[in-house]
Amino acid sequence: GPVVIGGLPAAMSVNGGNISYNGALTAGKDTTINSTGNVLFGATADSGGSAASYFHSINTTAAGDITMTGAEGGTFAFGAVTETSSGGHVFMNGATVATAAGNNLTGAQSYSGTVVLGANTTLTPGTGDITFAGNLDGATTNTKTLSIGTAGSHAGNVTLGTVGANNPLQSFSITADKVVTLNGDIHAETALNLINQVLVGNTITVSMINQNA
Repeated sequence: GPVVIGGLPAAMSVNGGNISYNGALTAGKDTTINSTGNVLFGATADSGGSAASYFHSINTTAAGDITMTGAEGGTFAFGAVTETSSGGHVFMNGATVATAAGNNLTGAQSYSGTVVLGANTTLTPGTGDITFAGNLDGATTNTKTLSIGTAGSHAGNVTLGTVGANNPLQSFSITADKVVTLNGDIHAETALNLINQVLVGNTITVSMINQNA
């Protein structure tokens, strides 16, 4: 059933081997999850409420895979989301990750390790940065889309590594009021839409597989 993390103390740390949350997770406080194995979010995950004072952070670190089955912050946004896989993948299957500024947090999102999109995915940030420290791929070739930010709603920076090297995305769109930094090659089927400043961190190749589709 549902899992609610609340009450005192002001922050919660969960440590273990394989960790699974099979029901909907509600983080009523800043939450840190450390796993020596895999972490599974089997349903949705949300912060504690709609008011800014409830926008808590969730920080997940795993030696293996992190799998997000449902939306994160789809009902109540998190103040920050961090997903770090040191030896596996971050599987984003829930279509939405939503963060917002509040509770002394900026709404930043950070992903380390290879990220795999299992669904068409929208990242809705607050004023903080969105950072992909590793590579990003679709689960299958030319079928998944990624959209980051919307005009006027994302005042942070976006940093990306290589995108679509194994399984190109169908398309992706990035909107940032500050700087988009590309540190790797970009592979997509039909569309690449970058709104605002773009800083190329290295020499990169942008490959559109079917530009006229």
